Amino acid sequence: MKCATAYLRGGKVYLHADSQTKDGFWILAEPVLACDGGDTAAIGQCVLEALRGSKHGVRTPDWRTDIANPLLQLAGIKSYNAFAKTTKSAGISFEDGHVRIIPSRNGGPRTGFVPIVEKTREATVDPSELGTELMAAFDDCEAD
Repeated sequence: MKCATAYLRGGKVYLHADSQTKDGFWILAEPVLACDGGDTAAIGQCVLEALRGSKHGVRTPDWRTDIANPLLQLAGIKSYNAFAKTTKSAGISFEDGHVRIIPSRNGGPRTGFVPIVEKTREATVDPSELGTELMAAFDDCEAD
């Protein structure tokens, strides 16, 4: 399975690969990308690129490392809490030829993003369809 995470913030879509460590947990990984929220084909291409970067069995990062730094630098934000405060998020997975997009509930800094599994969307790897479905998933996101 390949995984990525997408965020909608200020009209831009930010994406990053998710990689699974040797210890079994998922972490933010390269590439970290940003694209205009109005261009669904470009969004879909970025999703596919982020999914290609997803790996399994990566080394667990040092606990002192802020693994969110590449995302924060790209967004021009100093802290993850500030980034997430006004952000919508969706998890993306690719397995057996199927792309699944799961919107999230933004539970704030203590709870984080909680998947809304019942609102899962599916898409093909066609960039336009994938971008359209991701933007629709952002419409399904909720805030506490």
